[in-house]
Amino acid sequence: MKEKKDYSGIDIFKFFMAISVVAIHVEIFKDLGNKIISNILFNLLDLAVPYFFIASGFFFFLKINLAISNVQKNEVFNLYIRRVIELYIFWTCLYLPITIWSFFKNDAPFHWDATYFLFNVILVGENYFSWSLWYLLSIFYSLSLLYYLQSQDFQVKNIVIVCLLFYLAYVSLTYIYSQDSSTYLMILIKKITKGFFNNGKLFSGMIYLFIGYLFANDKIHISNNKSLFIFIFSFIIYYLRVPFISQIIFIFMPIIVFKWSLMVNIKSKINGYMFRKLSTVIYFTHMIVFFIITHFFPKFSSSNFILFFISISVPILFTYIVIKFEKKVSLFRKIF
Repeated sequence: MKEKKDYSGIDIFKFFMAISVVAIHVEIFKDLGNKIISNILFNLLDLAVPYFFIASGFFFFLKINLAISNVQKNEVFNLYIRRVIELYIFWTCLYLPITIWSFFKNDAPFHWDATYFLFNVILVGENYFSWSLWYLLSIFYSLSLLYYLQSQDFQVKNIVIVCLLFYLAYVSLTYIYSQDSSTYLMILIKKITKGFFNNGKLFSGMIYLFIGYLFANDKIHISNNKSLFIFIFSFIIYYLRVPFISQIIFIFMPIIVFKWSLMVNIKSKINGYMFRKLSTVIYFTHMIVFFIITHFFPKFSSSNFILFFISISVPILFTYIVIKFEKKVSLFRKIF
């Protein structure tokens, strides 16, 4: 019998990436005295969400590879997408009170708020303080298209082209939003693109999901020496923020980090399971903690480091409750 591979290293890395997402949202290094060190650390935090995408694509296509027939593959896809939709709907509803609270704080009419909410749910993936949920919506759109292309026997090089085109769309929108808005043409372009695509993050997921596909099919081979060089070189280019070039070269950084995570093994399955639960609970719940602290206990948000500590500590403690009672509470099994 073929020995089952151990991917516990991915669970560990996902845990630290979840913490990185919290650090991004609370802007933990914003008040750091040394700007160079602050920028270096913030650039490293940017690895978090791309890593999650690669891991999602990796595990999805591992399951697809185990399916014998097209019918079985479609069943795997349907179950996976259904799970993503269920999570997205549930967490959107859970964050709804915060969204409604934000609507009460503005002076816009109800029909505008309702339209804005639905628009964000369908095309953006986030509303007020539910910034983490765009990841799920991006998986839904990107993986659906990616699976369709793969199931239609598109050549790998053609899928790469499609993925790059979507990623370039994201990079282009990011570049547009970073430009000076002093000219009427630039203001108009920003309004049109932002009105339909917001910041374009939904376009960024597909390339990383496809990288997960390449890992699942053992198509990425990089030696350890080369991987370290590629990571350092890519990081330097990304740090320099060369328009377009930096964000394209950045793709290699999460590739290398994911390769490293595949090399890490832990013996205990319980620890792997624990890290997996921790990363999931932290990712989905930290913004609720963040919202409560900043809006109702502002004295605790005076320091970004204190805010960060509380925003990860509460979800970590809650994870213990989830693990302890998930067999009895079916809701825990469904949402985590």
